[in-house]
Amino acid sequence: MAQWNHAEKMLYAKLVYYGPAFGGKTTNLATLHRLTDPHAEQQLLSLQTAGDRTLFFDLLPFDLGHILGYQVAMKLYTVPGQVRYDTTRQIVLGGADAVVFVADSTVDRKEQNRWSLQNLRMNLRKARLDPDRTPLLFQFNKQDKEDAAEPARVAKWLKVDVEHAVPAVATEGHGVLETFVAASQRMLERIYDQTNGHSKRDVDPAQLSQQLERAFAPYMGRTIEPVVSEENAEPTSSDQIVLEGEDLLADAVRSQTRLGEELGETRTRLRRQHQELEALRRLSESTIQLGACFETERVVDAALETAASILDASAISLVRRRPLEDPVVERCWGRVQEPLIASAEGAALAERMISAGGSCVIDELLSELTTPSALEPINGLRAAVCVATGEKSQHYLLAYAKQPDGCFNVEDVRFLKTLGAHLEVGLDQIRLHQEVAAHRDELEKTVEQRTIALRRAYDQLRETEQTKDRLLNNLSHEMRTPLTAILGAATFMHDYRSNAEQRKELTQSMIESAELLQHHLDQLLRLAELDEGAALNLSATTGKELIDAAVSLCETDRIEVRLPNSDEALRLDLDRVARALSNLLDNAVKFSADDAAVRLELEFDDSGVSISVSDRGCGVPDADRERIFAPFEQGGRSLTDKPAGMGMGLYEAESIARQHGGGVEFESRKRGGSRFILRLPEARVDAAERQREVAHA
Repeated sequence: MAQWNHAEKMLYAKLVYYGPAFGGKTTNLATLHRLTDPHAEQQLLSLQTAGDRTLFFDLLPFDLGHILGYQVAMKLYTVPGQVRYDTTRQIVLGGADAVVFVADSTVDRKEQNRWSLQNLRMNLRKARLDPDRTPLLFQFNKQDKEDAAEPARVAKWLKVDVEHAVPAVATEGHGVLETFVAASQRMLERIYDQTNGHSKRDVDPAQLSQQLERAFAPYMGRTIEPVVSEENAEPTSSDQIVLEGEDLLADAVRSQTRLGEELGETRTRLRRQHQELEALRRLSESTIQLGACFETERVVDAALETAASILDASAISLVRRRPLEDPVVERCWGRVQEPLIASAEGAALAERMISAGGSCVIDELLSELTTPSALEPINGLRAAVCVATGEKSQHYLLAYAKQPDGCFNVEDVRFLKTLGAHLEVGLDQIRLHQEVAAHRDELEKTVEQRTIALRRAYDQLRETEQTKDRLLNNLSHEMRTPLTAILGAATFMHDYRSNAEQRKELTQSMIESAELLQHHLDQLLRLAELDEGAALNLSATTGKELIDAAVSLCETDRIEVRLPNSDEALRLDLDRVARALSNLLDNAVKFSADDAAVRLELEFDDSGVSISVSDRGCGVPDADRERIFAPFEQGGRSLTDKPAGMGMGLYEAESIARQHGGGVEFESRKRGGSRFILRLPEARVDAAERQREVAHA
């Protein structure tokens, strides 16, 4: 009966060819071997008996794919037809899953056929097999002989239904494959019937027959050269084992049968090892094609696609385990959603599979899930396997085999573990690359920030150096001029006689020069106070008071004042703002014609207070507009044509305006000249606040 190797997921089925001597049993196997294995990759095993030219034992393992979740391998046997080898026939029949009775259709072999059929039924009982339940298929061979009886007549000899027989000419290959396929179908149906209901509930018997037909369809049209018939066959090569004696022959048959089975199993394992080697080769090629790839999706997709093609899996996923939570799907191949984790019950099953350890196989998913929401995502799937990608990894591979007979054997699990280990190494490399890249980007960002800071510090240092140079240049000129005048007048008065009028004139020159020098020193001291951030002395005042204070500092009568609301309340540092306005007025007077007027205008609006100073002077060239508010900057290109002053007026006005929350703006006038606007958004005070301040005072 069928042998189930659960460790290797293999099903070994046994088919025995029985019949009279020289009826064509061995010819059937030899022809079947030549049709299905033209390159002789599978070797026929035989044992020659003394005085008998018939091969009495042959083994032909043939892979029929997967049935009921197991890979099926067929073992084909023939029995000797001579009477003296009855014990051998009993041994070979033992454990048969189906029998093919090869009848000789020639008229003079009628009795031999009938006797052999009776002998078959008797030996089946001795081998503890039920003749009525053991699948039996008839082949009427040698239909090409001149004295061959028609199939209906042969069926009448044997008292069987002619529809259950296959006419054949084994030497030419006619009917050989048809006999084998029909017998295999009956054999698989019997194996299916003997399995329990749990295993076969998802398997359709008709699909088994269709699968068998598809497996042998490519060989049906093949033709071979006619082989020598058994009655005219020459003895085989001299290296055949020759045995005599019934007991010795029986022992030899048992030993040879066992050795043949072991050889077949070894060849099967070898073939599967070749398949595993091919799988690893394809995995290696996939890795080489990716090269130094650090894209997680590409690496994972390549691994999943390779695994699916090698395992013939319908779906395969990479999931990551999370403590106290359902596993999260990082990638799924073959399905829109992960079959198990798509439902709560399925996710719980996936968690149990993950918790099982290194690997876990479920042969029947439908037996583990019950709710419709869990059954729908696994539609079309039969088995599942879960393997960890590494000993300490939180990643797992979930693969699914399709219905009705998909499964995962030991080699599949081992290959999936190997692929998972390769994938884990790839993911580790990607993580390391990403960490290095992030660290590199952080370093580049830090370097960029430090470079910007150094550039800013350099620019500030350069600006400070330029400011210092301008200060020294201006100081050397503006300070030397009054000092030279003072020294000159004092020297003249010391060295030369002079009258009272001359002494008065020289003394006046010394006083004016000393006052100018004092003015420059006061400016420098005020600038130092501004840079140190001296606090404002805020007080309540009016627009008229502010304008009068600014005009009084200028000592000129060329100012035209426009003051619409002279009594509007203001709150500011009167001394500083008046000095800022006087700087703007002095600047306008310096760069205007001697008889040109300068306009001073104060305006109130929603944004606060705006005080503008306008002139019709030479204006400011476009190239100088960026630097006019810098300290110690002045108009003019040389010491001879620039106006008097140290170049601190606009800078001081801008600094005072910023202290009051505003600033100084510059505009060019359409008909020539300049307009500077001092904006003080925080200086305006409403009437109610003004009354409170007056009452408090």
